Amino acid sequence: MQDNQVLQEGGAPIETKKCGTCEQLIDASKFRIHEIGCARNNYKCPTCGDIVAKAEREEHEAEAHTKVPCKFCKVDFEKRSH
Repeated sequence: MQDNQVLQEGGAPIETKKCGTCEQLIDASKFRIHEIGCARNNYKCPTCGDIVAKAEREEHEAEAHTKVPCKFCKVDFEKRSH
């Protein structure tokens, strides 16, 4: 987690911190509540790096990372399209 990064909003600097879960820069005054909620509700997929709601983990794994064989060469590829 990186501290003391600065965003410009209306010319006034704002202290921010990087969320360890979603990696977004969050206003330091709102960071603690964001981090708690974000970690409770989301996870970073170890396969693709996407931030996914924990409630949608199984659906994400099934839709994004299921291997399907190519109908021509029979090599397995992930179902996910980028």
